[in-house]
Amino acid sequence: MQSAADVGARRNAIAAAALRVMQRQGLDGLKVRAIAAEAGASTGAITHHFPFKSDLLAAASELLASQVRARIKRAEAAQPALVAIQRTMRYALPLTPEMRVHWRVWISF
Repeated sequence: MQSAADVGARRNAIAAAALRVMQRQGLDGLKVRAIAAEAGASTGAITHHFPFKSDLLAAASELLASQVRARIKRAEAAQPALVAIQRTMRYALPLTPEMRVHWRVWISF
């Protein structure tokens, strides 16, 4: 039997795979087979961890939000304050290729 930490790590890996699929194919391209291929898992493993697509979307959304929050938190720690504000804006707005991808996924929800 898997530990709670293992289950959490696997769910997180599947959610991350779902985000990568959405980045490439959009929400309409988010299919269990595509997620399974991206995660290196079976479709059964995906549905075991996320019985409903809405559960997977919620996990992917939370993962995306936590990634953005972590970037903003690191930016806020910058000194002086003007640098912190500039970095926060850079991580919150779609000004870089990476953040444009995040925004495309976020808008898909």
